[in-house]
Amino acid sequence: MGIAIFYSKPQRYRLDFVLEAMILYVDYIFQHGTYKVHIEVLEFNKPVLRIFKAGGLIPQARLRRHAYIAGALWDVIVFGYTQSDWQEKRDSLKSVMETDEFNFSNHKTKIARYILKNKEEK
Repeated sequence: MGIAIFYSKPQRYRLDFVLEAMILYVDYIFQHGTYKVHIEVLEFNKPVLRIFKAGGLIPQARLRRHAYIAGALWDVIVFGYTQSDWQEKRDSLKSVMETDEFNFSNHKTKIARYILKNKEEK
């Protein structure tokens, strides 16, 4: 089973909402018997990767040139956790999200600029 979070109105997109929804969803499926969860992040999603890194989440795999988006192939970074691993990582991730270091106001434009800039390089 997979889940993706999409916003129909881009101006309402907020990274903190997306990450909180992910945390709630992963908590929920672990409470209902799931043994292991993996989370996939596209390589150009630097804000999420930066938060994951600051929260101590370590990738388990990198799928090279795996996703075709905006005319280019991109790597997919995979994070995977058992329930016991997730409890510790979740608390760490939440504490990182609450710091002033992560400004969520302009991250979407940064992602779009990164995609456009690197599309030609790929």
